[in-house]
Amino acid sequence: MIKKYIIPLLLFCCISKVLAYDFKLNNIYYNIISTNEVETTCMGNNCYSGTIYIPSSVNYNNKIYTVSTIGNMTFQACDNLSLVVIPESITSINTLAFEQCTSLKFIKIPNSVTYIGDNAFGGCSKLDSISISSENPCYNYINDVIFTKDTTTLIQCMATKSGNYELPHSVVKINKNAFEFCSKLTSITLPERISNIEEHAFTFCSNLESINIPQDMTQLNDYTFSFCSKLRSINIPEKITSIGSYVFSYCGSLNSIYNYSKSPVDLKNSLYVFNYVDKTSCKLYVPKGSKTMYQISDQWKEFSSIIEMNTASELTEDIRINIYPNPANKFIYFEGLPEDNQLTICDLTGKVFYSQKISNNVRIETYNWPNGIYIALIISNDQTTKRKFTKLN
Repeated sequence: MIKKYIIPLLLFCCISKVLAYDFKLNNIYYNIISTNEVETTCMGNNCYSGTIYIPSSVNYNNKIYTVSTIGNMTFQACDNLSLVVIPESITSINTLAFEQCTSLKFIKIPNSVTYIGDNAFGGCSKLDSISISSENPCYNYINDVIFTKDTTTLIQCMATKSGNYELPHSVVKINKNAFEFCSKLTSITLPERISNIEEHAFTFCSNLESINIPQDMTQLNDYTFSFCSKLRSINIPEKITSIGSYVFSYCGSLNSIYNYSKSPVDLKNSLYVFNYVDKTSCKLYVPKGSKTMYQISDQWKEFSSIIEMNTASELTEDIRINIYPNPANKFIYFEGLPEDNQLTICDLTGKVFYSQKISNNVRIETYNWPNGIYIALIISNDQTTKRKFTKLN
């Protein structure tokens, strides 16, 4: 049954390779893309192995062509490919170029490269080192992650990255498939500046237990968190107005969803958003007064347990929690939080700045938050506790 749904998902990243090429020289296939340029291509699966040296130019029919591009899917799923040497003539590494090269351990990207396509290095399970010079005009490589030069767009996280990962504060966009197959990551903290997370961004992060959705997000694209089989809880910010197909499909460990929208997002045209989520045990938390609307809305109504979150006037303050520094500046620390609780922080107008499933201790960045008074709501076992703190520069 699972295979039935996996197949259409994988079609995105495992498209059958085109078996056409213009010519072959020294065991490398090429397509002519302009009057004086060629790109590398492939001839079926596993057509490359060992070490490949891409030349900067080739002579075909007594004409010299510059090798400027590593074409779409050129080395995709070449299991026995161990090393590719890329010349300074290459300016583009196209979509899926090295995806699922499971024996590739190192690659050096020359300064000439100004374009890296979606999921170019996804699923390279042994690729733990990429060299990108600080002189490259378009890209940075920081802690196993490729970014644009200004570090505002996250291009690709290496599949070898493990544990907890906190993205740089400057990131505003996460590219398509950026974290796909990052099965060693357990927790990801996204900066609140992020406003665009593209399709399949976290697909197959099979050990991911915790991630926050930034509060200014307005849509969740297709397959964003699909097959995150250990994800336990998720928050859906109030500004979310669109949720694509299969967004939480096969998130079988989800036990709580905190939805802050008073009106249910219309899911009529979104396929299987919560496919294989156990809707009898997973609790759906919604704003006060909105339970009835969720109980009659497509896909939301499938949850057996829909619980309205308490209002601020009904909150208790009987849990001993240490919050410091207060006033906060760049960070606020919470110590002594109950296990398996939802921590939500909002200002006095109700605008949510942070919401995530937390246990025990946590540090939260407040660097970009406006000065003022904030309310921290801690929901545990259907009980809500309130704490106040101040943010000052």
